[in-house]
Amino acid sequence: HLEVAGPLDAVTLNAQYQQSETIALFSRFEAFGMVMLEGMNQGCFPITLETIGAAEIIHPHGPGKTFSEFHREEISAFLREFEFNSAQVPALQERVKFFQPAARAKAIQRIF
Repeated sequence: HLEVAGPLDAVTLNAQYQQSETIALFSRFEAFGMVMLEGMNQGCFPITLETIGAAEIIHPHGPGKTFSEFHREEISAFLREFEFNSAQVPALQERVKFFQPAARAKAIQRIF
């Protein structure tokens, strides 16, 4: 079931994410998957293409699912078999922390 809601304020957006089990991003023009991080932070399992920036959020450590190309049948089959595992939520939220500015700054400092 897909619903296009248009612009939402932060409280309403987070409530929508919390009612969802997955966040899917198949845009070929999304340079970085901020929407993936927002959804993951609220416990949504991320699904995206390997060819866009959002895939970097999932790879190489997961959790999440990437597809090499947008094949409607393959993605539909995955979603039909998908079972949300609430035990994954902490791992999703931990992965989001890696992309927060303070964590990135610490990682860069360790390099230098």
